[in-house]
Amino acid sequence: MSEGMVASDSVVNRFHNKRPGGMSLVSVAVAVDDIEAYNAEYTAVVRDFAEELGIQIPYPIIKDQDITRWLPNWAQESARRDIVEQILDIDCIETIQITETSLKTQWIELYGEDEGEFERMNSDDFMNNVLSSYYNVVSIWKYLENGTGRGRPTENRYNIMTDDFSGKVFPAWEEVGRNADSLRVIPQGDVTYPLLATADLVMGLLKQEVYPLFAQNIYEHLKDRTVGYVDSDNIDDSELERLVPHKNKSIRNELHYPSPTIHIDRAGMPKDKLTSLDLFAHACRYAMEENGCVKFFEENQDRDFLSEGDIIVSLNDTAGHLGDYAELNTRKSVEVITRGDAIAYFTNRLRD
Repeated sequence: MSEGMVASDSVVNRFHNKRPGGMSLVSVAVAVDDIEAYNAEYTAVVRDFAEELGIQIPYPIIKDQDITRWLPNWAQESARRDIVEQILDIDCIETIQITETSLKTQWIELYGEDEGEFERMNSDDFMNNVLSSYYNVVSIWKYLENGTGRGRPTENRYNIMTDDFSGKVFPAWEEVGRNADSLRVIPQGDVTYPLLATADLVMGLLKQEVYPLFAQNIYEHLKDRTVGYVDSDNIDDSELERLVPHKNKSIRNELHYPSPTIHIDRAGMPKDKLTSLDLFAHACRYAMEENGCVKFFEENQDRDFLSEGDIIVSLNDTAGHLGDYAELNTRKSVEVITRGDAIAYFTNRLRD
């Protein structure tokens, strides 16, 4: 039996014409009742859409940037509107939860519960440099909270998926973790999982269609464009303390990466070049089919979290010292693949 699931994305919204330096943060969470059925319907919609418009995607996941990349300027707005409205009409969608935060000028105090630890910053710096790095979690937190008494017609989905993020521990994150039945944090998630790609597409449409991106404006725009229930909240000063780090400890996302994890050792190759290569696309498609993830290998951080079934792709001609992780491990033996073998390795294992 398939499971329901909720996934999220976020964006920084700037409105300098309203006030100097004006900004807000917006996050969207999409909840479905049957992830397998959703993935199948999403795949069908995306295949037809890409074929009709000549959008060149290597497998049926489409991001907002694919529309920008492959379509002429005059065709992008209507295409973006069309694909998002088709996706939001998939029967499996239960809820679209929007959160938006803009703060008045004030001091924000961090790490208040840790003895001897204290930091103060102004609200603009907090929004730009702290809250924006993990705001995708906020719409999931609010989705779970609203489900306990808001009148939503469907139950909460406690299988949670979010793109990778960074930050210090904050109360809303701990609430999400305690409530989750499963929790997956996925590097490169919006190019490997349809539901995360959906959140990315919805955010792209909102940036195109709604200005300013305030909670009520977003609600009015979406409420009649989806089969799902739309909930939109402004997270104001009364709830701010639940979004402020209260422990000077980093969130340990690596504990929530799904396996198999394909670690790509870049060997100095720039990330933007790597993500443009077919190798990266093959690795992401393999991760999608195996319910895993793809990340750039950070040896000092990742070596203790390798698990059996993981793969290290070396972009050097030889495995070099990375071969130690295959040859000298037994409990967590991984495969190490060199650049010359990598594409064949993934393509030979892909499903039709």
